[in-house]
Amino acid sequence: SHCCWLGSTLLQSASCLATRSTEHGQMRAPWLVPTLLVALSVLLPFFLFKVQTFTQTRVTASGSKPVYYFYNEVTGEVQWEDPGNTPYEDENGARYWLGQTGERIQQAPEDLFSYVWVEQYSEELKRPYFFNQETKESQWDRPPDLAWRRIRVHGD
Repeated sequence: SHCCWLGSTLLQSASCLATRSTEHGQMRAPWLVPTLLVALSVLLPFFLFKVQTFTQTRVTASGSKPVYYFYNEVTGEVQWEDPGNTPYEDENGARYWLGQTGERIQQAPEDLFSYVWVEQYSEELKRPYFFNQETKESQWDRPPDLAWRRIRVHGD
C-alpha cells in the first residue's frame, strides 16, 4: 500500500541522514529520526483513514440512488449520517434544500429556524454573518453547527 511505502521511505531517508557522519564523526541530525517517527505516528492514521474511506466509497456508491457523505469545514469531521438538514449544492456551488415533494428550495426551510445558529446577510457590509438566537451573539466566523457540506460520492 502507498501508506507503508511512504512510511518506510521516510524512515530510511531519515536514518541515512541522521547517521551520516561529519568530519568529526558526529551525527549531523540526531533529532531527525525521533521527529519523523512522531510525524509518522500522527500522519499514518490519517492516510489509513483516507484509504479506508475510499474503499467504503467504492462499495457504497454501487447503488442507483445518489450516496452522500458529510464534511464539516470547521472541525474537519467526516461522517456518513446527515447531521441535520444539510443543504445540497448544485454544480455552481449554489446551496438548496429539498421540499417535501422533492422540489428545490433556494432558502432554508422554516424548520431550520429552530436551530440555535442561523446565517444572516449584512447588506451594509455585503457579507454573511452568523447569529445565535439564544444568546443574541453575532459573529463573522461560521460556527461548526453550520459548517457541514453534503458531498456526493460518484461511483465508477
